[in-house]
Parts: sequence; C-alpha cells; structure tokens
Amino acid sequence: MMMARSVRTAFLASLLLVDCQRATPSPFPPMDLNQPFKTHCVGRMLIDLPEEIRQYPDSLPGGYVKLFYGLDKNFRTVDVIVPEQRQPEVEPTLLREKFEQAVRERQDELRAKLNEKTKAPMLVSSRPVGENGVLIRRYESAQLGDVFVSELHLLADGIRYVVFGAAIYPIGGMYGEDGETAEVVESRLKNLAANTRAYINAESAGPGFCVDGVVLNDKHDDERGKFEFGSSFHKDVGFDIYTEALTEQDEGLHARAAERMAGAPAGFWAGFHTLRKGIRQVAGMQAEESLHDFTEQKVKQQLFVVETWRDLPAYEQPSMQMRMSTGGQLNTGEYVSTSLNNDDAVRLWDKIVNSIRVRPGAVGPSGKAMTKR
Repeated sequence: MMMARSVRTAFLASLLLVDCQRATPSPFPPMDLNQPFKTHCVGRMLIDLPEEIRQYPDSLPGGYVKLFYGLDKNFRTVDVIVPEQRQPEVEPTLLREKFEQAVRERQDELRAKLNEKTKAPMLVSSRPVGENGVLIRRYESAQLGDVFVSELHLLADGIRYVVFGAAIYPIGGMYGEDGETAEVVESRLKNLAANTRAYINAESAGPGFCVDGVVLNDKHDDERGKFEFGSSFHKDVGFDIYTEALTEQDEGLHARAAERMAGAPAGFWAGFHTLRKGIRQVAGMQAEESLHDFTEQKVKQQLFVVETWRDLPAYEQPSMQMRMSTGGQLNTGEYVSTSLNNDDAVRLWDKIVNSIRVRPGAVGPSGKAMTKR
C-alpha cells in the first residue's frame, strides 16, 4: 500500500495549498474536444484519451510496474521499466542495433563505476538469454558489497524494449533468512521474459498486465502500476493512473479527503470550489469522484479524481485511481492557468472516465487465477 498511499496523499496535500487570487489567462489555446481519441492499454484495462495525449516513457520518468510473487511477509518483487523508444505503430521494427547499443551503454556505464567495498566494477556479469535478451548482474549500490541486482534487458517480439529488475539479497546475515540465490532470482526474470510479448493494437493485447507496448503474463500473485500521460500541445494538462490489483479496500477517497480537510483553519477553503462530488461507475465497479477547481500562484487549476471501490479485489477489479490535473507549474518552472474552462474539463473528464473498461481476454487461462489477496 505504500505506493498507493503516497499517490493519494499527494492529491490530498495539493488541496491544502489553495488560496484566493485573481487568475491569469492560460498561454495555451482551448483543447479541441472533438479530436480523435486513441485507445490505450493500462494494466488489465482499456482507456480512450485524446489523440494528442501520449504516455510518458519511464525514463522521464512516466510510470512503472511492480509484480509480486508470494503473499506472505517474504514476498518477492520484480520491477518492470519500458525505456523511451519509438512507438511500434510509428516504426514497426525497433532495430536490433538500437537495442544492442542501449545494452552496451548500460554495460559501459556500470564498468566505469567502482564498488567502494570490493573496489571492483559495478558490473558483475553479463550474458545473453536466448536471441532477444541480455542478463546483467550488478552491485545494488556502490556502498554495499553483498547485495546485487539482476537486470534482464529484453527485445520483446523484436519490436519493444523492456527491462526487468530484481534485487539479490544474501541468505542469512544482516538481511535475515529471506534471501535467495542469484539463480532463483534470475530464473524468475527469465520466466517473466518468456511470458512477455509486444502488442501494437491495445484492444487485442490479450491476457496479462500491459504497460506501454508489452504484456506481462507470467504467474505472479499481485500487480501494481503507475502510468502518466501528457500533451505536448497543452502542457498544463496531465493524467495519472495508479492501479493495484489485490490490495484490500481501504476507507476510500472521500473519507481520506475528509480526514485531511478537518484540520484546516477556518476560511482556508475560500478559493476552493467543488464542481462535483459523488458516486459513479468505472469499468463496472462503484467509484468515488471529486472534481475541484482552485487558484494558486495566481493561476486557475483543476484537479479531478476518481477512485474505484470494490469489495472483492481481483485482477479485473483493481483499486484504480485516475487524476486529471490542469494548470499549475510546468516542467520549466512557469505557472500557467488551465487551458480548459470548467464545462469543457467536465465534458472531457466524463468522456474519458466512461471509456474505461476491462480488456477483452485480459485474464486468460495462462495467467494467475483471480483471487482475493
């Protein structure tokens, strides 16, 4: 729950920063709400977003996935990263030379750094895995000499570059008895690679958890993902999606917000307006929704949030939170007002939220059975 709690806390904290000021106009033109929409594959779900909206690559960073193996206190995890690269629909074939170049650059980077404990290069070993993979073992940090990380760099189906990573802790010693041998950890990575495929059409991606062009369909016990989207034309508009499959249901979006708001001083919410708050459906699940606008740093902003509420956690019924934020501080440090008026923002929001649905065949016979954690 740590990642989910931090995401939700960030939203709630942002509500405590509002003030009452005259807003400056947006430097961006209004968004065309009639533009074509594109279907994206997000975990076990599909979502339609305006054509100008693109998923940020992990190297920005723009999101990540964590898979869990085991349900007790000694569970294991694998991190999944899809580096920045050409989209397969734009360039159907990711040249093998580009993949090999990226792997060589990673190897050279690790060779150039030394572990302070062992005085050896951070790169411990590197070897091929089949025709499309390279397994790199490195020290976890320059300060530790007995903790390692294995990275499996994979060119899935020859068109999509993805990296799997997992830590290797020694058995016994200061890390306890829950360590694993490198062979066990790397066997898990190889099995994941063998059950990973690339996709171009989101609607026909098939069984598994999808992230930015690849589908992960090994037998894991839980899955969590964070995805970020934005526009190069309307840089003030962003979408964040966070999903957890089997985590138990907590008190919910509205209850958490009420707890934080209760301690605010009188009059603090003078510049804060609730456009809509209530219950709606998302992908067949009940969900709580809060739509707000406010002024901060003399710019008008909007923050819309929806979060599913389900009694039976499952791969097809995840805890899923989506946020749309407009206006605010850009990556350049500049503060700008939202490029969407409230009516258009709500129209866009409703169209997107209503498009969220479970992917056809998202949970197939080769995947892990849906069970409550």
